[in-house]
This record gives sequence, C-alpha cells and structure tokens, in this order.
Amino acid sequence: MHGTLLHVYKDFDPLTREQRLHRCAADFALALGRPGPDLTVERGEYGKPYFVNAPWLQFSVSHSGAYWLLGLGLEELGVDIQQKRRCDHLALAKRWFGPEEYEYVRQSGPDGFYAIWSAHEAYLKFFGCGFARPDIDANVVAGGRLADRCGEARLIFPPLLDGYAVCVACSGGPLDIIRHDS
Repeated sequence: MHGTLLHVYKDFDPLTREQRLHRCAADFALALGRPGPDLTVERGEYGKPYFVNAPWLQFSVSHSGAYWLLGLGLEELGVDIQQKRRCDHLALAKRWFGPEEYEYVRQSGPDGFYAIWSAHEAYLKFFGCGFARPDIDANVVAGGRLADRCGEARLIFPPLLDGYAVCVACSGGPLDIIRHDS
C-alpha cells in the first residue's frame, strides 16, 4: 500500500471521530506490517495533529455538513471537505483569492469557489500550518483551470459527494478511497 488512503464517513457514524481515526490508522499500520503503534495524538507548532510515537504515519482530517474525512499516508498530506452553501462567492473570492483564482471563480461560479477554498485548506494542512503562515503561496489555479500541483503538493479533486467540494493535497502516489457512508 503506497500513496494516500481517504476514508469517507457520515459524521453521525456510531464511532466517535477519535475512534474512527484510531481504527483506520491501526488498520493502515497493520497492512504495512507495523501492527500496534502507539497512536497518541499531539499537535505541532501551528496546530497540525500528529501521532507522537508513530511519526512515519501521516494523517489529516476534515469535516463539513454531514461528512468527516480522514486521509492516511506515509508522506505529508492534507484533506479538506466543504459543504457548498449559498454565499456571496464573488465577494469572498475577491477578498481571499489571488487575481487568477478570482477570475476562475467569476467564470465558474460557486462550484469553482468551493473547489479553490477546499484546495487552499488541503494545501495549507499539507504544510501543517493552516492560515497561520501567510508566507506560503497557495495559488491553485494555473492557465485558467484548477492546478494539479501547488508547490510540493499534488492536488486531487475526487468527485465524491453531491453538494460538497473535496481536495486532497499529497506528495504523490495513488489515492484510494474507502467509503463508510453507504
């Protein structure tokens, strides 16, 4: 198993978020022949959670609306999900996005806005900093379309759920999806 594994849960699953994280991480480690790691979670300088005693196992979580996502991998990664809601997407894009991203939203509407927002969040989680580091350039539009790379990260936009935008930022390798929401 190489690459990134994305778990999709309805957020009202009987397991708590912490239980889901530990179960999926333990299963991932077992599949790699590394059973029983200590999955104690700590937070880094900018708040990114990590397994203090299993630093080789990377993870990222996100939740919005009725869904919770968990990305697992052996390299840095970031995941984000955004429920698409009515908003003044042009005003928000003008305030928060660069000129090329704003133009993309102007042409593509709310779907483009949410794709960019989700990509920004995933990319910043990839670095483990959220919006705490304004020095990281997170332009995710190139040549008038969503970029497939941003800096060191590959950007993947899986069409998982109607009414939601999802982005995974990872170093590379395949993306496998496990759905627990059926």
